[in-house]
Amino acid sequence: MGNKVKSHIFLIFFVVIFCNTLFATNYYIDNTVGNDSNTGTSTTAPWLSFANINNTVFQPGDSILFRAGQSWSGILKPKGSGAKGLPITISKYGKGSRPAINGDQSSNCTVHPGLKKTCAILLYNQEYWVIRDLEITNYSSKEELGKTINEWENDNVTLFANVHHPPQIEEESTNSQKNSILVEANNMGEVNSLHFINLEIHGTNGLNTFPTKTGGKANGGIYICVHNLGEDIPTYYDDILIENCHIHDVDRTGIAFDSDYNDRTLTTNINWTPWTNVIVRNNFFERTGGTGCIFRMAKNGLVEKNTFDHCSIKGSGMGIFNFNTDNAIIQYNECRYTKYNVGDIDFGGLDSDFQTKNTIIQYNYSHNNDGGFLITGGPGDKHFNDSTIVRYNVFLNNGRVNYDPKQNRIDNVLRISGGATNTFIHNNIFYIGEEISKRAIFYHKLWGKRYSDQVTYFNNVIINKGSGNYVELTKSTNNVFTNNAYDGNSINMLPNQQNAIHKNLQSYWQGEDNFRIDKNSPLIGAGINLIEMPKLDYYGNLVNEHKNIGIIQNIKNYKK
Repeated sequence: MGNKVKSHIFLIFFVVIFCNTLFATNYYIDNTVGNDSNTGTSTTAPWLSFANINNTVFQPGDSILFRAGQSWSGILKPKGSGAKGLPITISKYGKGSRPAINGDQSSNCTVHPGLKKTCAILLYNQEYWVIRDLEITNYSSKEELGKTINEWENDNVTLFANVHHPPQIEEESTNSQKNSILVEANNMGEVNSLHFINLEIHGTNGLNTFPTKTGGKANGGIYICVHNLGEDIPTYYDDILIENCHIHDVDRTGIAFDSDYNDRTLTTNINWTPWTNVIVRNNFFERTGGTGCIFRMAKNGLVEKNTFDHCSIKGSGMGIFNFNTDNAIIQYNECRYTKYNVGDIDFGGLDSDFQTKNTIIQYNYSHNNDGGFLITGGPGDKHFNDSTIVRYNVFLNNGRVNYDPKQNRIDNVLRISGGATNTFIHNNIFYIGEEISKRAIFYHKLWGKRYSDQVTYFNNVIINKGSGNYVELTKSTNNVFTNNAYDGNSINMLPNQQNAIHKNLQSYWQGEDNFRIDKNSPLIGAGINLIEMPKLDYYGNLVNEHKNIGIIQNIKNYKK
């Protein structure tokens, strides 16, 4: 394509954007001086309620602006779609706190004929939207014996988050299905550009039962999904961004993605239609009933710089897990205090789940979780977890659940279960404190009739302060342990190693929360490169060679 043609196309695009911007409209809503008979197009003549919003087809570039410091109840379900470069925005105007949108369970939100679900904000088959700077809840006091939302959230702290081993309430939960924000698509093909920025989402007392579409995993803060209701036009999202949000006190899930176009094997796509350009960044997840973030269906997706705090306070869950993804990168996250619920057998901080390929989990700080880190291969022939790489992470004092020999469970610091293949675990630090005893530091678990195959551990540092800890590889095959360093108490059933280091390592760093090493460390130059290595170490230093054991490759260039 010639330069003149390119210039003309750019000029046409610029003119279209400029003209549409001129005709874009701001709509204002004020619950004290507003009136639904007003035009709504100025701060002096604002609308009062959702009535006009829900009956308006908004145009590219339009904005729906709520007065700061005010609140509304009901279901916000505006119509229309934006365009590339001209999204429709829902946000606030004026000074003050985020305006609050409180769902009231007044009507069904989902288009799925077999489900009933309420929400506070609904988008259906819509694209190019930005929702930002709002507070969003969907709370039913009737389902909590008349408790206010504040009382219910306080109970989440005192009855669950602060309890050492809280009870599971999955089987007891009779709440209705709820989301704060529900996004659905069906029979649409590509759905573009949905951004959720600087939101506080909380107070959603949804269903906590385990099944996905009919139960808890589809309940909670933000749920984005694709249905196949018979038309069978493969539908997927492109450009999903969830950023700078605080998601807390939601049942069951903080954020979840799902799609009916999810079927594949390791080598064959049946109807698998992955989402593209999916990013979950810089969010704070706190006191979720189950998992903080369920990251499904993304190809080349990114989860980074999030904090997961006290997740899984009411039922089985993780801080985050990815499922049915290709090339997911999970990095620079902190995952802490994920809970074990009495009777649970599936819990932990981070999890590369099954039906995934080429997951990279790097530069994360996972600490003080009741369960450990998980890599899940799945129990059946169509389940797989291939080529997961876990590198340059700090795993500190995970596996804190009380050891109980009566439980049909092997507690662990890292678990690989089912048919995971071609897994690489390298250049991590595993620190196991004195209170963590009688654990499997590395546990390869049978699931269904499947064991993992080809797991390679290299360049890791394992500091074991606990007693009676061990390694359990069961009947998994083709395991390799090479160039790992060990300190602390002996580890039972440790497999044969190549080039292992057994020394007092802690004199070379500055404490449990600061693993920087000095020039005399025996970790320097004792590593090995077995696969393609990243450009940065744990502390963000650029490196040319990866020959050190552990998370540091450049001791001369520490970032301050």
